Amino acid sequence: RLNELCELCYANGERIVFIESAIALDSGYENFCDEFWYVYADYDSRKTRLLDRGYSEEKIESIIDSQRDKEFFLENCDCVIDNSGCKSKEEIMFELQLLLDERQ
Repeated sequence: RLNELCELCYANGERIVFIESAIALDSGYENFCDEFWYVYADYDSRKTRLLDRGYSEEKIESIIDSQRDKEFFLENCDCVIDNSGCKSKEEIMFELQLLLDERQ
């Protein structure tokens, strides 16, 4: 189904399609993705964001413990975007635009 969505986007003239997935590298996405980008946030930032969404400490630890470690993504991804701390949406968008510009 995801492959069909990508094909539809390309048929409509889209040159770049972003797919957000925590399990892309474990789910065969390499069959139709040209690159993998890793959006990194340090432990404290992730924990704070999850607390702000109403998750319990126990649930947060369960979520974080179930995720692959940073090193796995650094080894397997083409780009890394650091989303730790208090970066504004504008700062993240600027970083994304720089990465996109490098690819055009």
